[in-house]
Amino acid sequence: MGRIEAVIPDKLDQEFRIEVIKRIGGKKGNLLRAITEAIELWVGSDETLKAAQRLAKLIQDTKTPTGVRRMR
Repeated sequence: MGRIEAVIPDKLDQEFRIEVIKRIGGKKGNLLRAITEAIELWVGSDETLKAAQRLAKLIQDTKTPTGVRRMR
C-alpha cells in the first residue's frame, strides 16, 4: 500500500471534510475512502479522455465505417 502526504489549502481541506460528512458520514475511515475515490476518479478521467479521443479519431477517419447511415 502506498502512502502520500500532501499539504492543501485550509479552505479546501475544510470543504472536503464537510462534503465527506454530508455524503458518507463522519465514521472513522470515511475520509480515506473519499480521498481514494477522488484519486480513482481523477486517474480514471484520463482513461475516459483517451477513449473519447480514440473514438473521435475513428469518427473523423473517413475510411472507418461508423455504422451510421443517413435515412431518406
